[in-house]
Amino acid sequence: MAISSHSTLAEVKEQFTKLGAALTTASATITPTHQVHTLTLPSSGTPSIDVISTTGASKGQLLVLIAAGAGAAPVTIRDTAHSSNSTTGKNIKCEGTTSSVITFDGANDNATFVFDGTNWIAISSVDAGPNQ
Repeated sequence: MAISSHSTLAEVKEQFTKLGAALTTASATITPTHQVHTLTLPSSGTPSIDVISTTGASKGQLLVLIAAGAGAAPVTIRDTAHSSNSTTGKNIKCEGTTSSVITFDGANDNATFVFDGTNWIAISSVDAGPNQ
């Protein structure tokens, strides 16, 4: 996933021009493989994302998530400090309070994160789609 000093031009181009596979919320952890992924909105439940995998991530790397699909349930991305986030390995920083979340509840909602070497820090989020 990360771009390194030995990446070929083709590998760098792929990271910035191709979407990674759609991510689902089957567990509290998502594992990105590209710089940009869609996040499929589920048809039921109220899933939460507490961990973004750091496998292959490099300090300073950006990650863009874009909500997709016509699911009826929102997806909540929870801050490490969120009062309901007891997941081991939690590593998402939204605002740092006990109620900090980013909610994807409509197609095209999106969030951008930067990796600081340990945590994924939200630098932007947009509620762009109609609420489900």
